[in-house]
Amino acid sequence: MTVNEIKTQIEGKLGLNFDNQKVVDVFNEAMMDLAEVLRLETRAYADLTQSHETVKWPDNMFEPIMVKLDKVGIITQRNIDDNSEGYQIFGGEFHFGDTLKPPDKCTIWYYRYPEMLTVEDMDEEPDIPKRFRHALKYYFIIQYQQEDEELQLEEDYMRKYMTLKMEIDKHTRKQKGMHRTRIARTRAWR
Repeated sequence: MTVNEIKTQIEGKLGLNFDNQKVVDVFNEAMMDLAEVLRLETRAYADLTQSHETVKWPDNMFEPIMVKLDKVGIITQRNIDDNSEGYQIFGGEFHFGDTLKPPDKCTIWYYRYPEMLTVEDMDEEPDIPKRFRHALKYYFIIQYQQEDEELQLEEDYMRKYMTLKMEIDKHTRKQKGMHRTRIARTRAWR
C-alpha cells in the first residue's frame, strides 16, 4: 500500500481532501513514534586504522544491538569508569579505547529509524511492514481529530492506534526472540 493509497483511504473516511505535505509530515511523525516498537534492524561497517579510534554513530540509529571487532570478536558496552574491554557511547560516537587492535573492521548491528518520506514519495511504500501500515492512517485521523476537537472519534482511533502499537511490539519481540520469559532462582532465607 503506497502513501497515496493510504491518503485516499483517509480522505474517504473523513470526506475531506488533504495536502500531500501535511500527510507526509504526519506520517513521518507516526513512523518516529513507532520506531521503538518496529525494531527495524540493519548494520553498518567501519574500517579502524588507529588506536583509540572512534566510530560515528550512524545517523539513522535508534539503539545499538551488538558491536563486533574482527580481531576481538563481539564486545559489550562498558561503564565509563570501567577498565575492562568493551566500548563506550558518548558524543554521538562509539569509543573503543584499549579494546582496539588496529587495523580492524567494526560491524555495528542496530535498530534504525524508518526512512522519512517526502512529497516525492507519494507513490512509494512507507518503510514499515505491510501488515502495520494502517497505523499511519489511525495516527493521521487522531491528529486531525485533535485539531477538529472531535473527542469521541479521536478516542476511538487512539484506542485502535495504541492496540496496534502493542500488537507491533508483541510481534517484533516474538520475531526477534525477545519474548522469552526470564527465569529467576531464589532461595528462602532462614
